[in-house]
Amino acid sequence: FKKDSFSNDSRKKLLIVGNSFARDFTNIVLETFNTDKFEIVYTSKFSQCIPTTEKLYSQANIIVYAIDSEYSRECVDKNIKYASDNSKKFYYIGTKNFGYNLNWLIRLPKNELANQYNTIPEKFIITDLNMSKMIPSQNYISLLSPILKGNQIPITDENGLMLSTDRSHLTKYGAIYFGNKVVKKTSFAKIFE
Repeated sequence: FKKDSFSNDSRKKLLIVGNSFARDFTNIVLETFNTDKFEIVYTSKFSQCIPTTEKLYSQANIIVYAIDSEYSRECVDKNIKYASDNSKKFYYIGTKNFGYNLNWLIRLPKNELANQYNTIPEKFIITDLNMSKMIPSQNYISLLSPILKGNQIPITDENGLMLSTDRSHLTKYGAIYFGNKVVKKTSFAKIFE
């Protein structure tokens, strides 16, 4: 999906921008939605403010930013205005983390692996909260607030499969989990209807 431009066909153009968190979001989209009518392009050429002269951005119908740090308030405002002025949908994806240590899962009996939770460091909860206050709700997808129980985050699904193995990035089962439990319930999902 890493390309420098979109094709000229009639599919909707979805641009996903960022680092490995953007690649995670690409996997969420692929595991959750029927993307037959979409062309998806991923780029790691991230700039806090949209580089409005770059062809990729002008071609895109939907732009998604996903990185593992906070966003600039000035650029958030500029980006949302650019999207609105150019009839584009624009989304910021919130941060995620699965705690300090997942190794304790290996000691559990197989029949106890389902629906396990881990304590998430408070800094990730605070980052998500700050972003949700800065970015309008129609432009922000929190990956944490819909699934946290206090300061606990799910680390396995109902079948006991791990959502992350490195505490930051998603497994295939993590992409399916976040797609179904979080992203499907947002305005982003409506673009695939």
